[in-house]
Amino acid sequence: MAGRVTRLLAAFAVSAVVSACTAPPPTVIPTPSPTHDPTVLNVTALLDLSGSRSPKGGAQRDALQLWVDQQQGRPATARVKLRVIDVAGSDARLFIELNHIAEDDLADAVIIGAPAALDDTLLRAIELTRRPVLFTVPVAEPAGRGMGGHWVFGLAPTPGQIAAADRTVLPAGTLATAVSAIIVSDESAAAVRERTALQTEFAARGGTVPTVIRVPATERDAFPERLRPALAVSVALFFTGPAGGYLAPTRLIPSPSATTAFVAVLSFLTDASDIN
Repeated sequence: MAGRVTRLLAAFAVSAVVSACTAPPPTVIPTPSPTHDPTVLNVTALLDLSGSRSPKGGAQRDALQLWVDQQQGRPATARVKLRVIDVAGSDARLFIELNHIAEDDLADAVIIGAPAALDDTLLRAIELTRRPVLFTVPVAEPAGRGMGGHWVFGLAPTPGQIAAADRTVLPAGTLATAVSAIIVSDESAAAVRERTALQTEFAARGGTVPTVIRVPATERDAFPERLRPALAVSVALFFTGPAGGYLAPTRLIPSPSATTAFVAVLSFLTDASDIN
């Protein structure tokens, strides 16, 4: 009797193993991917909230969030979902985030509020996103709107337009004088773009191209002494690039003669906090 029971248990075990090996695999129901809500506009803003580059994006972030909040209660308006990313003053981080947007379908539109050069590398990255990219800082118009240019929209004036407006601050009749203006540049990438635009604008109008005083960050303490002699014969001072590093030492410069019509023009990229 015991031997018969043993044989039955062995047969049952073999049958169970065979059944387990031949049974169809369990059905796996995939988790549905989230679908895009057509009533929601996903916007990603790439800003410099930290890092050494200026201007910082805090004011832009606050203004964007205020605008988003104001849109939510309006009828017949798509709901805007804002995502703000700190690129921390790094162009490499900017490219990484644009690549994430392209690969993972993370946004319907992109805002770039960091001062980056709209060169071929950035245009290629924008082309891959295949999404509208809005610049809130000055960038030149892409030549021919090719290679990503048709995705680029400038909400700020171009460096050339800013230079043309800046030149108009000169008093009448001073454009062609021997020395009419000085450009101050720390030769950062943003400052070089503005300086070049100003020099081009003055040259195109037939006036004398302004003298350039280059002030690296390590020499800003000596800036007042370097500038003081030039102020005696100049009528305008153009700061290119973020001016935060210049304003404190510039306040040490004594006022020019009362007979001198003198103006100082700050860069479009100057933070409001720099002039408080």
